[in-house]
Amino acid sequence: MLRRKADKWFVSFEVETEPLFPEKSVDVVYIDLGVKSKTTLSTDEVFPGAKSYRKS
Repeated sequence: MLRRKADKWFVSFEVETEPLFPEKSVDVVYIDLGVKSKTTLSTDEVFPGAKSYRKS
């Protein structure tokens, strides 16, 4: 599109292209850093904390 507004010219383009990167086939996993356990994943896998403060 070409247009003139207030003694200035403006050009805009619209281009259709293929995506540069294919869609990812890997599911997303969310991580929750908590108080009771160190880490909990959205897959319900839990990683307990080291609890090193209790050893002291």
